[in-house]
Amino acid sequence: ARLLLVDGRDLVATHMYHSLREHWDGWGKNAAIGARGGALGIAIMTPGLPMITVGPFVLLASGLLQRDWRIVLAGAAPVAAILSYRAYLDHLLLIPLRYGWTHPLGGLVFTVIMARSFWNRLRGVTVPWRGRSYAV
Repeated sequence: ARLLLVDGRDLVATHMYHSLREHWDGWGKNAAIGARGGALGIAIMTPGLPMITVGPFVLLASGLLQRDWRIVLAGAAPVAAILSYRAYLDHLLLIPLRYGWTHPLGGLVFTVIMARSFWNRLRGVTVPWRGRSYAV
C-alpha cells in the first residue's frame, strides 16, 4: 500500500476565522502552542520576526529616500526574494498579488500576537475559542 499525497483544495473549503477578533484569538492560541524554545525562543523571535519581515522593506525605502543605491540594493534583493516567494504562494492559494505588499504589516501583527500569546502563557491566561477556553 502506497501513500499518495494530493492537492485536495478543489474538494473542500474551510473558513476558520470570520473576524479580526477570531484571527487574533485563534492565532494567539496557536502561536503559544506552536512556539518552540520557550522564553529564549520568544526572546529571539520577537525582534527577529520584524527584522526579516519588515526590515528589508524599511531598508529599501530608506535607501530610496536617501538616494543611496547601495542601501537600495541591500533592501531590494531581500524584498524581491520575499515578494517572489509570496507571489508563488499567493498564486497557489488564489490570493491577489497586490497583497504581497502587506507582508511587513502581517509580520508586525503576528509579532504582537506571538508576544501577547507568550505573555498570556506565562500568566496562565486562557484563550477563548468558539465557546471553549484553551490554555496557551
